[in-house]
Amino acid sequence: MNKEVNLNEIRIIIEPNIEPYIKFNLFAIYKYTSIKLLYIIATIIGVIVLIFGIFLENYVISVLSIVLITFRYSYNALIKKVIKKNVKKSPSILTQTELIINQNGMTAITDKSATTLTWEDFDSIIETKDMIYLFYNRAQGFYIEKQLLNSQQIISLRAWRYKVRAN
Repeated sequence: MNKEVNLNEIRIIIEPNIEPYIKFNLFAIYKYTSIKLLYIIATIIGVIVLIFGIFLENYVISVLSIVLITFRYSYNALIKKVIKKNVKKSPSILTQTELIINQNGMTAITDKSATTLTWEDFDSIIETKDMIYLFYNRAQGFYIEKQLLNSQQIISLRAWRYKVRAN
């Protein structure tokens, strides 16, 4: 979580931390899958099954309906569990990464590799309240916790990114 202040370049050391990694993966799942539609369908079917379960006085059907209605919460818990299990099996998933960001793009450096991407290489860059997600395809990308950046660095990052989009 080390950062240097420079208006022409941003250097950030991202320490291995499972919580932002989980947040990144959940964000990617919600952005690039139809999980929201599945939630709506599961809830509607759950309510219908619950009504039939109550009407038929069948408690097994009623319990099934509750499972369907709570699908959203159980799904999130399941995904988090799978991510933690994957990280435990392959700890190299979470490695210290240095990000060097400037007007040309970004370089990510780990102890095993270095990747340089121009701003045009990113499919999408999404800023939320507490994170910046930089996707270079639908399943892979980088994340930056905003707390690692000062306000001037966030402004610079936005300017570099939007300058490319304007051209």
